[in-house]
Amino acid sequence: MRRHGIAQPAASTEEYAQLFRNLQPVSPIHNTRPGSPPCLEHRADFDDQKLTDSWRANHTIIKGRFQRGLIGYIFQEDLELYANAFAKPIKAFSEAQSMVWECVSHLGPVNKGVIKEETGLLMKQISPALNRLQEAFMVYQDQIDDNWECGWESVESQWPELDVAEHKRHEARKQVLLRFLDAHVFATPTQLRDWSGFPLKALRAMLQEFEQEHLVEGCEIDGLGDGWRMKNAANISDAAPWQGVRVLSKADLLCRSHESELKARFRGLETLCYLLIDGEFAGTVTGHWGFGAYPLDDIVVCLPNAEKQARKAEILTAVTHAYAADEHQILRYSGEPL
Repeated sequence: MRRHGIAQPAASTEEYAQLFRNLQPVSPIHNTRPGSPPCLEHRADFDDQKLTDSWRANHTIIKGRFQRGLIGYIFQEDLELYANAFAKPIKAFSEAQSMVWECVSHLGPVNKGVIKEETGLLMKQISPALNRLQEAFMVYQDQIDDNWECGWESVESQWPELDVAEHKRHEARKQVLLRFLDAHVFATPTQLRDWSGFPLKALRAMLQEFEQEHLVEGCEIDGLGDGWRMKNAANISDAAPWQGVRVLSKADLLCRSHESELKARFRGLETLCYLLIDGEFAGTVTGHWGFGAYPLDDIVVCLPNAEKQARKAEILTAVTHAYAADEHQILRYSGEPL
């Protein structure tokens, strides 16, 4: 919780910048506008979306598709590292991808409307083609505000010196994985895969190299299972555990690294977000997302009944902070009508 800024939120721009770098790529909050700025939820003592909005306006941070094609923001200076780690090259272009690429590379920056006019393609063909080209780090969307239709242009036109090559992939993946492990302190193989999207074979090869280089060690931790930790994590002091309730969107780094576990645990529920209670995932908020006002069907809390009732007010306060009471009525708390 300390490494993630949950227990000790950033108090200054400098502290936040270091935290952002440690946790990048950073995504917008789940189920917000496509043009919303990125956010490190509950990790700053100030409005961090206002800060990240200014950062992307002056291109301090830039938008791309990284883990499993998910939207995220990184510092521009780290583009080559993260592009080499996460790029998914296109081996054979589809007709739509080829037409969109020709249009963007020759006419960019262009929005989707111009691409449609120039190519004759339908929007349902254009959007997937742009997304796939973005995953390959061939095209770039210059997202500097919350406009849904920002211009698309070739990555080469913006960064002609950028070198994304297959022979650089392995070392780049190692670097970003070490950053993740340092921030996460401990991670199981499933968590490493869920966060990165890297194949398990590639992950095993990197972990073996890390062991040989005396950077990480395998270990078993009670309640967490078998996994890996940085060598320096073995000396973390036993400080008092963080206490509190936080509501995290599904785009949060912690939710993504625990995605398989959370989906299995709350299978069958229409999850809007998850509850982090005293540093552990212990609940979820359910409901059907929509634009504008919509109800929250239930707050599912996985705590002993006495503690669940004792912390009811605290949990309800955390949820209403994330979902304004004048727009979202909470219908149930752990199955009981409110």
